This record gives sequence, C-alpha cells and structure tokens, in this order.
Amino acid sequence: MAYALDWEGHRTAAAADVEQMGEALADIAGRMPLGYWGILGSTPETPTPLMDGWDRWVPRYPVRGIADFNEMPLAHEMGPVPFLFWQYTSEGRVPGIIGPVDRSVASFDDIEQLIRWCG
Repeated sequence: MAYALDWEGHRTAAAADVEQMGEALADIAGRMPLGYWGILGSTPETPTPLMDGWDRWVPRYPVRGIADFNEMPLAHEMGPVPFLFWQYTSEGRVPGIIGPVDRSVASFDDIEQLIRWCG
C-alpha cells in the first residue's frame, strides 16, 4: 500500500516526531511513507537522515508554460533532490471539478513501473 506523509507549515511536528510517525505507519503498511515536503519556507526544519531516505513527492510550483505531462522535466533534471512525484501547480483544472486542484506528475518510465511501486 502506498501512502504519503505531508509535512509542511510553520506550526507542525518536529522532524524527529515525523520520523516516528513514519516508522509507526511503516509498521502498519509494511513500507515507509512517501514524504511530501520541499517548498522553501514551508518545510518546518531539516528532515532527519531516515526521512532523507524516503521516496519523495515534492511541491515545487507554479511552473508556467507547460502544456502537457509529456513536457514535464524528469526527476534528475529538477535539481539535486531525487523524487518520484512532483506537484507542479495548485491551480490545475479537471473537467467535472469546480475550482482549482493540485496537479502532479510521476517520474516513472511507464505505468507498469508505477503499479509495481504502488505495490
């Protein structure tokens, strides 16, 4: 089972507490969480070394001028922090949903790789 642990904001848990939450969740789910943090100024403090080893979903937006997913940069093109998912906007539109939605892209080579990662 894949799941994410969202860690951001100014009044949130300390890194050591988030690490403990991740370990407790891993005991239940059988895998470490997908860590969601990374916007400068919104990550409460430096992640622990254990958290640095978690798969990552980074929020880095807005990115303008990208028309479709095929134009998204691959994870290794985005900088020094490797990650599996990239949230590129909080202002996306989806038919049938009123108002803006978050949009993300995955850095897997194909859908089978994503399915294997999801478990």
